[in-house]
Amino acid sequence: RIPGTEVPVGEWFTKTWRIGNPPNSDKEWPADCYMKWIHGTELEGAFDVQIVCPAKLAPRQTADFSVRARCPSTPGSYEAIFRLFTPDDRPFGPRQFLSVTAVPAPRAPVPAATTTTTTTTATTTTPTPIASPSTSSEATSSEEKGKQWGW
Repeated sequence: RIPGTEVPVGEWFTKTWRIGNPPNSDKEWPADCYMKWIHGTELEGAFDVQIVCPAKLAPRQTADFSVRARCPSTPGSYEAIFRLFTPDDRPFGPRQFLSVTAVPAPRAPVPAATTTTTTTTATTTTPTPIASPSTSSEATSSEEKGKQWGW
């Protein structure tokens, strides 16, 4: 058995077995044979399914059997055992193991602290005196005087 692959708690993952009909076999595996969970940890998504063989398998041929499962929510090591069955539910072939090590979920990276610098520049303006109203006869109306004073 291979030690369990590390998977974050609660995460979905896919386990694939490449299984072959042995070269010394004298029987073809039927297309409707399947693999299912028989013992061990009841992983969500994996313990109540039948993984059907995609085609008949002659001796020396292989097929991939995949199951999608959710990693347990508590850290630790888990194992589930699967087995091949004929269409009439007779087990055959060796047991297949799914080993997983549930590890704490990685924490989201904390954004680096950012410093914002605000620069304020104060500008002082010296008032510019407005010229006094002209005393000439050309600027005698009150409207004209208002224009000169900026009203």
